[in-house]
Amino acid sequence: MSGQDVYKFAVGALCRELEAAIAEAGVKKEDIAYVLPHQANIRIIEAAINKLGISADKYLINIERFGNTSAASIPILLDECRRKNMFHQGDLLALSAFGGGFTTGTCVLRWSKQL
Repeated sequence: MSGQDVYKFAVGALCRELEAAIAEAGVKKEDIAYVLPHQANIRIIEAAINKLGISADKYLINIERFGNTSAASIPILLDECRRKNMFHQGDLLALSAFGGGFTTGTCVLRWSKQL
C-alpha cells in the first residue's frame, strides 16, 4: 500500500465522515463536546484538526501511550475517558474510524449516564 495514498484517504474520510454525521445528527460543530478519532497516526488527526474547524482541545488522543490499537482504538479511548469521568450527561461525542479495506464508520452520540 502507498503510505501517502492511505494518509490522504484517512484525512479525507475523517473530515468528510465527521461533517456528514454532525449534519445528519442535526447539530453544529460547536455542539460537539469531544471528538474521538481513530488513533492510527497523529499526523492524520492533526490534519483533520486543521481542516474541520472543531477546536483542537475537543479532540481526545491517547496514541502516544497506546500506539495504533487498530479497531480497539476508539473503545479504549472511550473507556479511558469514562474512567476519568470526563463525560457529562448530555455531552455530544463524535466518533470516527477508518480501517482495513478503506472502510469507515462515524457516529454522533449523546452521553446519557455515568456507569
